[in-house]
Amino acid sequence: MNYALTEQNELVYLMDQRQFLELSRIQQRYYCPECGGQLRLKKATKQTRPHFVHINQTSHQRGESAIHIQGKQVLSTALDCLHIPNMLEVRTETKTRRADIYLTYQQQQIALEWQCALIGQQEILARSQSYTNQQIKVHWILGPNYRLKNRLRQIHLAMLRYRPDWGFYLLYLEPKNQALQLIHHIRQFDLRRQIIYEKTQWPLQIGLLYLLGRPQKKLSACKQTTIHDPLSFEQKRRYIQRQLYQGNQEIHQLQLQAYRQGHRIDAIPFVCFEAQPLPPLTTKRLALLNFELLLLLEQQPHQTLTALQAFINSRLGDYWINREFKAYWPRKVLAQFLRRLQVQGNLKIKHDQIQFFSWPIEVKI
Repeated sequence: MNYALTEQNELVYLMDQRQFLELSRIQQRYYCPECGGQLRLKKATKQTRPHFVHINQTSHQRGESAIHIQGKQVLSTALDCLHIPNMLEVRTETKTRRADIYLTYQQQQIALEWQCALIGQQEILARSQSYTNQQIKVHWILGPNYRLKNRLRQIHLAMLRYRPDWGFYLLYLEPKNQALQLIHHIRQFDLRRQIIYEKTQWPLQIGLLYLLGRPQKKLSACKQTTIHDPLSFEQKRRYIQRQLYQGNQEIHQLQLQAYRQGHRIDAIPFVCFEAQPLPPLTTKRLALLNFELLLLLEQQPHQTLTALQAFINSRLGDYWINREFKAYWPRKVLAQFLRRLQVQGNLKIKHDQIQFFSWPIEVKI
């Protein structure tokens, strides 16, 4: 911990040897701002800067881990080497947030949050929104507890960010190697939520410059121009069938609606499936959304793009990140599906008007 309260309730920082010597000469007690426990000074080692530690470690339930302390110090030192002024454990003006590292770069307030301990998705979203409300740009830098496997967890979705040159990405710090690892161009297949991504690693100082906006060569999304879902058409149908038998409520409700119109969800048309991986923007499975849209078009064959757009918006629900996609993504979802139906001759689009002709015929794969 690099900060403490004095007996006079003043916040003091301990970030280097000079401050350690100054505070050592002052005969006073220091207390933890979080739990109120008494702290003591601890001198620097080869691996760490001087910092405060709890006298009674067991009384502090929210104490920083060694890797969290080390990571903040590594990040701050790297910024110092780049001649970028920064401060550790800085409270925002509204006192609602305390940034692990705070800096101003190119007139933009920035908070670096080095997240090691597992916390809830709502806490992440609340912190991010709090920074946004104060015009502070927050970068989440993740520790080993957040390593990716083959699917994004909800906590990952809350920390996911987007840049045109990186696509959807997550950023990891490796304090021991002093490196930043970028997991970029993250995409997921529709039904099973399996993800694909690219991985790039930089020395810490270079990675921080790229993170803060230094121009760089655009990172490639993939060496292959097109990536198709590894599941075949029949495998996708069987997956939906299994989910129905296992009691998936969303699929069960859609099955009831399909029955009333003389269809079955386990015979979902091929045109409803998304062949390529999608941005990880929503929890809604687009194959099911497309099927529901198809049922609506059969019920009401004369539609407008505006009405269908409103329908898509109501079904997609909330977005995890990047609110600028809230207008773009539903339009793209609708346009892709309508284009496939139009190519097959199932509907006609003229300006804002849509006329639906027929249910898609079975495609043999």
